[in-house]
Amino acid sequence: MTKLRRRSVGLWFVAPAIVVIAVTTIYPVIWTVQLSFTGGSVLGGTRFVGLDNFVEAFNSPVVHRSLVSTLYYVLGTTALTVPVAFMVAVALERVGRRLNRAATWIKAVIFLPVILSTVIAAIVWISVYHPFGGVFQLLPLPFGLDRVNWYQDEGLVIPGLIIFTLWKRLGLFVVMFLAGMAEVPKDLLEAAEVDGAKAWQRLRYVVIPLLRPVFLAAIVISTVFAFQSFAIAYVSTGGGPNGASRILPILIYEEGFRSFRQGYGSTLALLMLVVMGLISLLQMRALRTRIED
Repeated sequence: MTKLRRRSVGLWFVAPAIVVIAVTTIYPVIWTVQLSFTGGSVLGGTRFVGLDNFVEAFNSPVVHRSLVSTLYYVLGTTALTVPVAFMVAVALERVGRRLNRAATWIKAVIFLPVILSTVIAAIVWISVYHPFGGVFQLLPLPFGLDRVNWYQDEGLVIPGLIIFTLWKRLGLFVVMFLAGMAEVPKDLLEAAEVDGAKAWQRLRYVVIPLLRPVFLAAIVISTVFAFQSFAIAYVSTGGGPNGASRILPILIYEEGFRSFRQGYGSTLALLMLVVMGLISLLQMRALRTRIED
């Protein structure tokens, strides 16, 4: 079989995947870009408005507040989820050495929220945060936080969503770190132990440097997932109170599907895509530099 023929056969095998990607990803993006330059509604007819939607978005206080809330939620979720997931994975890895069966059950319990319906989980956490009979009423929280409805407090609603998101997605990242630690060469750990390195020193100087690619993947995935947390925020708070938790996905939904301003909603979607891409790119560049060093 000639080299050209082998390539053509390979193209036939990947052609279905290329078609699916083009239909489900590339075409919607192109259509969104086209809509961002139009006004009116798809149902009632659209008209070309040029950059009017972009000017309105950049000058809108609602968009500014939504962007700040989104960045607060995204960065807070990633900054909390990744370190906690790593610490839980380290604890489970050590428990697994002594109590393998118990560690298996603990892993299952931690991963269960990942496969649980987001809507059901959000409804459960509404009751958790409820000031009358909620689970937080049973916890000795400081500053009177045990007597506050987090979802009805403008200063606490985003932290409340971050805690909920941590619980919902923690298991996914724990599994990632456990898989990464399983690939750490045992001889390196044994050599460090023979040299007198304590457990925390082996973790700091051997395990963590080797897990930097896993940290990179976890941080980028957590960031992207946080930008896509429409269901978590919408079912939990609906964007309230007073728009304090109206992150960009909710604002896009309200403009595009409630107000039927598909052009303006598409502009906001592109804005979110650009912000998400820039943050992910900065994260990848920063962590890749450390990995190469």
